[in-house]
Amino acid sequence: THATKQGYNRIGRSESAPGLFRPSSHHVSELALLYVAAIAALELKSFCEFVDRRPELIGLTNRSGIGSLLDRLQLVGGHLWYVGQMPSAFDRFVEANKRVWQAWDKSGPIPAGRQAPNEIPSEEVGYYTDPLERLHQMHIGGNEMTTGFSHRPMW
Repeated sequence: THATKQGYNRIGRSESAPGLFRPSSHHVSELALLYVAAIAALELKSFCEFVDRRPELIGLTNRSGIGSLLDRLQLVGGHLWYVGQMPSAFDRFVEANKRVWQAWDKSGPIPAGRQAPNEIPSEEVGYYTDPLERLHQMHIGGNEMTTGFSHRPMW
């Protein structure tokens, strides 16, 4: 989302690094829109909290409508996992697989007692490093044959 040379290269606006994942314009546009929606939702939420503390000073019409809009923004854009949100089912899938692979020495059977994605506490799910690659992976889903865990795309 930042206009840097590396950022432009990442989204395919140069011919360098031919083996690099080239996201579709849909993924780039969706990610930008998700960031705009997340930041707008935080602004609206902060404003509503301010107004709610001072209802006698500030008369906000259609306060419930703003609350409904915030709920809708979370519903359609919550998969971004922006600051203050909970990890998605996809992030739990990635974390569960990572834990199995880290515990497995590859010379024997897969360790027993692996933790299912939905059993991992939210605070233990690792945050992603590349939001564009994460969004791409969320669109295609996954079925990890080694662990037996799978994730179906939301779309």
